[in-house]
Amino acid sequence: MELFEQGVVIDTFGDINVDGNGTAWEYLDGWAYRNCATGPDGSTFTIANWTFSGVDGLVGGLRIMLQRLVHFQ
Repeated sequence: MELFEQGVVIDTFGDINVDGNGTAWEYLDGWAYRNCATGPDGSTFTIANWTFSGVDGLVGGLRIMLQRLVHFQ
């Protein structure tokens, strides 16, 4: 995923040329957010600057997401 501002890539999550299946940053049916005090990184994806649920991170709803967020803090 790329974030553009005035036609210029200002941030990137993942590799836009890869669908993400089987990658370390896969988040099918999940969520992702940028870690505080990081980026934006332009067109370079820096996995350490992101926290994400992994596959099925939304299964079980908000309770599971909040448990994982507390774990990463």
